[in-house]
Amino acid sequence: MNTGIVDYRETFAPVASLATIRVFLAICYQLGYRIKQYDIETAFLNGTLEEEVHIKIPHGIKVGEGKVCRQCKSVYGLKQAGAVWYKTIPGVFVKIGFRQCLSDQCLFVRDSRHVPVFIVLYVDDLLVGCADATEVDRIEASLSVHFKVKALGDTRFILGMEVVYNHLEGRLPLNQLQFIDKMLRNFGQLEAYPVRNPNVPGLDLHSVMTSKSLRLNQPYRELIGSLLYVANGTRPDIGISTSILSQFLENPNEVHWRAGIRELSRWDCDFNELNNLSEQSYVLVTQTEEETLLHDGRHPLWSGYTQGEETVIGSIINRRSRVYGVSTRHTGDHLSSTSIFVDNKAAISIATNQGSVSRAKHIDLRLHFIRDHVARADIALHHVPSDSQEADFLTKTLLTPQFTKLTKMRGLVGHTS
Repeated sequence: MNTGIVDYRETFAPVASLATIRVFLAICYQLGYRIKQYDIETAFLNGTLEEEVHIKIPHGIKVGEGKVCRQCKSVYGLKQAGAVWYKTIPGVFVKIGFRQCLSDQCLFVRDSRHVPVFIVLYVDDLLVGCADATEVDRIEASLSVHFKVKALGDTRFILGMEVVYNHLEGRLPLNQLQFIDKMLRNFGQLEAYPVRNPNVPGLDLHSVMTSKSLRLNQPYRELIGSLLYVANGTRPDIGISTSILSQFLENPNEVHWRAGIRELSRWDCDFNELNNLSEQSYVLVTQTEEETLLHDGRHPLWSGYTQGEETVIGSIINRRSRVYGVSTRHTGDHLSSTSIFVDNKAAISIATNQGSVSRAKHIDLRLHFIRDHVARADIALHHVPSDSQEADFLTKTLLTPQFTKLTKMRGLVGHTS
């Protein structure tokens, strides 16, 4: 039994984020790279333990009474096994000429003959993007000196996402059809009638808290967890409704359950154009006409339309810096200005130094940050009428005609199209 502090100090091991994987796919697609996938077999057995860990003598080994074995190498089952593995593999990448990307510790880059080579690490899975097949073979051979490497060929599946890499057609579709099909089977919805809108406009899920509580055998948490995984992967169109449903994990009722099951019926289409995918960590949830709340799981709730808009703009700039930090630093592309479309004129005026900030002192530092990027032409803020804001389907529960219009504009198409 592992005991904290005594047998281990650190258990955390980073993995590549979905955002990094998308940027990696986009760069490889843009450069015309082939993407190969590898698996490091028995990866956790390769790390050397720093702590003193003792185990009982395995059956069949004869030694004196009262003896134990000291564990020198990591094994599966140790709480620190993942952390030990992560401390091991970056050193190997450095030995063969790679360096860690500053924006993501699990992205490694090497300049080979003035052409970048990328490796994305997710636990023991590797994605290698390179234009030269011979170079890929050399990388595989170098890694095989240190680990037992299994070549999986061209990348088809990443974390449950299917990658249909077709550079000739100018498309890079992503979908989670296999995971979705498994969900439909697990929750008994294979024969469900498809719906065009996962939301029920006008339904206030907070007002139904007095309804009959859900039966204990209904897997509400599993349902919401699965929906969140799909929403973060390839289906941001169900993000807002799933985010709202996740607020009732402690005491869901039948209304919440039926609302979650309704989302399973929206599987007749997928976001399958990579360049149209929208990251959606920040969600604006309109509770009343007077107030908008912003929450991303890390920051406190903010009230007020203008304050919420400024917070989102600052967050977009941060994300832009991380994403472009990968693509421009290693591909040589010029970092062009990013257009941000905002439906709040007051927010634009304040962010561009044209409006009064007497009532915005509490967000003064964020304003300086935004204005600095506006002055450097890193970003350009444009006003868009509320009824033309394409991001509304990510932040509001819309009526079906508007929801369908916006999702199609952002690249949500049927499987058969």
